[in-house]
Amino acid sequence: MNINKMKAIDKWLGIPLCVFLTIFNKVWIFRKSAKRNNAVKKILVMKYFGIGSILLATPALRALRKGYPEAKITFLTFSGNQEICNLLKVADDYIYLSTTDFSAFFFQTLKTLYRIRKEHFDISIDMEFFSKFSTIMNYLTGAQRRIGFFSRQMWRGNLLTDHIYYNQHRHIVDIFLALVAVLGINTKDKEVERIKTSDEEKKYIREFLKSEGVGEKDLLIGVNVNASDMCYERKWPGESFAKLISRLITSHDAKVVLIGGKEDKGYVEKLVEGIDFKEKILNLAGRLNLTQLLAFLSEVKFFITNDSGPLHLAVSLGIPTVSFFGPETPSLYGPPIDDGNNLVFYKNLYCSPCLSVYNVKTAVCNGDNQCLKQISFEEVYKAIEEKYFSHEYDRLP
Repeated sequence: MNINKMKAIDKWLGIPLCVFLTIFNKVWIFRKSAKRNNAVKKILVMKYFGIGSILLATPALRALRKGYPEAKITFLTFSGNQEICNLLKVADDYIYLSTTDFSAFFFQTLKTLYRIRKEHFDISIDMEFFSKFSTIMNYLTGAQRRIGFFSRQMWRGNLLTDHIYYNQHRHIVDIFLALVAVLGINTKDKEVERIKTSDEEKKYIREFLKSEGVGEKDLLIGVNVNASDMCYERKWPGESFAKLISRLITSHDAKVVLIGGKEDKGYVEKLVEGIDFKEKILNLAGRLNLTQLLAFLSEVKFFITNDSGPLHLAVSLGIPTVSFFGPETPSLYGPPIDDGNNLVFYKNLYCSPCLSVYNVKTAVCNGDNQCLKQISFEEVYKAIEEKYFSHEYDRLP
């Protein structure tokens, strides 16, 4: 299912289901009052969307583990996030929901609910932002404490036991930490998990790059021109990327490697067609799995990217990044690690940021993203020169 279909289902099916469950919940409260068990043995955490978001939730997940070292933590997410979960090891057990089509999703959800009900979780934490589906799943767990974000502006019924205020003026790391702070555990550690790549993966990617014509002494620059279908307006214009890539090649004889998923391959190929010096460009869109992508990022001098999951992967690896924000604000989703290695471009126009949890991450410009179009390739190139090619610069650890 694409993201627009998922949003529609969440809206048109989610609201009436939330209404029904809210009425049921009020009646059930009068019939039976649940007793809280102080001994927490099982915790369920739900986060369905976003590799980058899961990575940014690691301080909260780590705090949860330290707060309940003996409890079994189960993580519920979409199957597309399986690779990042395997790397981060954020839980003891994982449940994956397939989103390939609605029928498979529906029946797998029913099967998952049956499994969850049998587990008898003590605490259930919903890390999604005002999704009706996740609220319903949270309620149906039957957990004694059901924690999630709450806002009167986003009606999802009164199905939580612990309502957490969503403060859009704080970084997303702090927002996730608020979900576990209500449990009384220490949330001072805000460092996002550092991802480490194995020597085996590094060896593989070096041999792979060599087979693709990349030499050991080549200046390697990684580029991600893509953004997920959550909001395509997060893309810096392809023409600007093309000009910047050309300038980096002519100025520094750089080897530029473009990345992306299988779904991005056509867009990346079209962009490459408009660039000269094709012998200096390598298109790896759709050719790397997550561990291979991480190993590749470890090899680049710096990584140029839109606001997307790969940005947070690179930051977690300690790789210098150049990122573009417009529909979203870097104060919410920018690099949380202030190590002096990152360049962030953001024009802060009146209409920016326009994405929020209150409008289901929908841009107001219908594709005319002036917030990114007004970032010129000249200013980006100049900043890159001053930052990464000056004699004074040395990557910080």
